[in-house]
Formats: sequence, structure tokens, C-alpha cells
Amino acid sequence: ADTEPIHFRADNAILATYGFSISADANDSLVGVSTRKSWEILRGMFKIPEAAEWLAEEKASMTVSIIEKEGILPNDGLLPLLERLQSKGYRLAIASGQYRKVIDAVLARLKIRSYFSVIVSDEDTANGKPNPEVFLTAAKRLGVNPEECVVIEDYESGVMAAKAAGMKCVALRMPS
Repeated sequence: ADTEPIHFRADNAILATYGFSISADANDSLVGVSTRKSWEILRGMFKIPEAAEWLAEEKASMTVSIIEKEGILPNDGLLPLLERLQSKGYRLAIASGQYRKVIDAVLARLKIRSYFSVIVSDEDTANGKPNPEVFLTAAKRLGVNPEECVVIEDYESGVMAAKAAGMKCVALRMPS
């Protein structure tokens, strides 16, 4: 699901409480970066006194609130793809730079949690994408070698992470 517009709104809502905002162009540099890392960057950029971890938690809560109130749509083809992969016996994982509660909110809203046997979130790793840790952790939890994995990614930092993990990668082009 394309969560970026929701993340952009949540980031700006938090920044507004400090009298700041970020443009869509400036936000593009944060796309695909973990929640924690993006708030380390924003905190430094705007000299916000609160800890990046606290700000990231606030952003995750706000993102969940938006998803619960307004919903979210799956990307075109997602549901048939999940059905097909499951019917063929593939084991699926989510390896995301988002907080677990955001992932859970998206999965619940789209009613697709049952497709995934492993979920790795920002809280499960020390390093966000483009570091491969999130994908390597997912492979380990699935009990498979990295070279047996195929990653479907929608942002450049994720493609870089998948390649660094030694995995095959299908890069999606998101509509603008």
C-alpha cells in the first residue's frame, strides 16, 4: 500500500507543533528511510529538543490514527498476487522500516495479515534501509538463505538493501 502520503501528513502535523513544515520535495529525501532515521534527520534539521525515538513514536501513532480513520487502499494487483503466491506455497514476509503498529494497522485495514508468516519492523533492527539488516533478519526468521529470497520493493533504499542482502529484487514503480 502506498503509505507515503499518510507519512508526509503525519510528519508535517508533528513539525507544525514546533512551527515548522517540510515540503514535498524535501520529503522525497526521506522516502524509504526508516521512521527512526527520518526523525533523527528532521530533529537535527529543525533543532527539535525531543528525542528522535519519541518523535518517531508520535509519528507512528499519528499514522495509525489516519489509517484507522480514513483507511488505505492496496496497490493495484496486490490481493491477486498474495492469493497466487500463497496458493503456490510461498512463505511471505514483510521487512519494513515502519514501526510495528503502523504495519499492523495497514495489514488489519487491508485484511491481509494471514498471508505473512514473518514481520520485521523498524524496532527489530538497528539499521534501516539501505542497510540489508531488515531483509537478512526476515530471511533468517523464514529459515531460508538470502539468495533464495525475492524482494518486492517500492523505493530505491529498499532495492539497495535487497541487493546488499544478496537477494533478487523486483522494483515497483509507484504512480506519481
